[in-house]
Amino acid sequence: MRINSIIKNVYIAFFALLACVAMVVAAYFAMTYDNRNVRQPLDEDEYSIALTNGYREKLYESIDCIKNIESNLGKVTVSTDKTMQSQLLGKVAVEAGNLSADVSSLPVQTGDSLFQVEKFCNQLQYYSISLIQRISAGNKLDGKDVATVNGVRETALNLKKFFERALDNDNEVLSEGLSDISSVLNDSFDNMEEVFTYEKLIYDGPFSDSMEKNVTVPVTVNYRDGLETAKKVFGGEVVFAGKSGDGQYLIYSVNDGQGRVLIAADGKVAEGELRSTSEGEAKVNSRQCIESAEKLCKNLGMDVSAIWVSKEQDNITYVNLAPVVNGIIVYPDIVKVAVDCVSGNPVGIEARSYVANHRDREGLTMADMPDNLSSDRGYEVISVKKALVEKNDKEYLCYQLECNKDGNQYFVYLDNGGHEVEIFKVVKGTEGYTVM
Repeated sequence: MRINSIIKNVYIAFFALLACVAMVVAAYFAMTYDNRNVRQPLDEDEYSIALTNGYREKLYESIDCIKNIESNLGKVTVSTDKTMQSQLLGKVAVEAGNLSADVSSLPVQTGDSLFQVEKFCNQLQYYSISLIQRISAGNKLDGKDVATVNGVRETALNLKKFFERALDNDNEVLSEGLSDISSVLNDSFDNMEEVFTYEKLIYDGPFSDSMEKNVTVPVTVNYRDGLETAKKVFGGEVVFAGKSGDGQYLIYSVNDGQGRVLIAADGKVAEGELRSTSEGEAKVNSRQCIESAEKLCKNLGMDVSAIWVSKEQDNITYVNLAPVVNGIIVYPDIVKVAVDCVSGNPVGIEARSYVANHRDREGLTMADMPDNLSSDRGYEVISVKKALVEKNDKEYLCYQLECNKDGNQYFVYLDNGGHEVEIFKVVKGTEGYTVM
């Protein structure tokens, strides 16, 4: 028994000593690790740059919020559908909250200037919610409501211009240091009372955003066959450069890295771009750009027609194309082509939606729109087209109404029952025109 007791005590002492050694070693490595990974404090210049970039980011985010607010308010004045109006007003309320959070992060001294912005955001939130409640109770927005919404929209536009001026001043004084940026913003906010008077997307055609389904399809086409297709896009020297990370596309380099083409699983062109364009004055008009875009798509085996052409921007004209089946524009299959206005040659194509959604739709039919469907809607109808559109992964046969209201251009989409499926507002400065 005594021997067992001695052995037991020896083991206890040994393990106690081992535990102490382990603790000391762990403490040593922890201290070494902490010392090695302690972030060195930023010097004054680095701190100023980091803080300045943060302020600039908040300015950009604030401007984005205001753009969304103004756009959705404009759509509210066009819409006559209660469900659509409620959805748009809900988006306005959310963006107003986001704007309030972004502005609170700007280097503006606490006081009346910041209060005025937050007051606008809070009032806009409560006003939007109150309109939603009225609509939910079965009431319609009357002329006074529309006038008020238009007034608030004008206020949002003034505020956007105000922030854009602040951003321009910010860019000019970056070299002068952080304190100057703060003073520029504060000086600008001194005139905030002039902005607030109450009681008052790079958009390039309807459904221009890609409607690609999130389905991964591994490439099965032979890379040599893909090479022949890739050569048809821009010409020049084209070489195989590998597969995309998800395995969905074959990638081809154009002219030693000056461009690229992506070929999808079925051998169709999904995307292509050239990184350089011609210099000089634009020599090609919109009609020639349309012809160039349609010729490219035909060579690539895409049965599409031009439906929208943008204004020329930086010597580039953007043409949107889609299949037209029995007079119906099939927007889920949209293709976008960028054309160089100097050379007249395509310099970009985005066809992911076409690759993902295109199929035989010959059975697609739709009656002409009844005259009463567009009456008493409070806007001037410029043209009416038939369209197949996609929203929330569902397709709808609609009448596309191109219309004007208060000097703004809109596209309103009505189903057979006259219900609004979607509304697009064309951002001023990016206006184009429908082709067909």
